[in-house]
Parts: sequence; C-alpha cells; structure tokens
Amino acid sequence: MKSLKEPDATAEITIALRGRDAWRMVRFLMKGKKRDEAIDTLETAVFGTIE
Repeated sequence: MKSLKEPDATAEITIALRGRDAWRMVRFLMKGKKRDEAIDTLETAVFGTIE
C-alpha cells in the first residue's frame, strides 16, 4: 500500500470508504501508527482532501 501522503492512493481509499467504514479503518490504523497519522487519515476520509 502506498503512503497516505500520495493523493492517488488516498483517493482510492476515500472513494471506497465512507462513514462507519472510514472510522473502522482509522481505528485499525491507530493500532499500528502514530495518532496524528490516524487523525489525518480520518480527516482525509471525511473531507476527501489532503492539506
């Protein structure tokens, strides 16, 4: 899986996952990654953009 900082990979993830699915993904990521990165993932899933 590509880095979440790569827009193409993130776009595919956010298109596939919305709402509860996105939140489940973030909870999964929080188990193995830094909290800030998991929060960025949630924001990306909700808003569909990367700052």
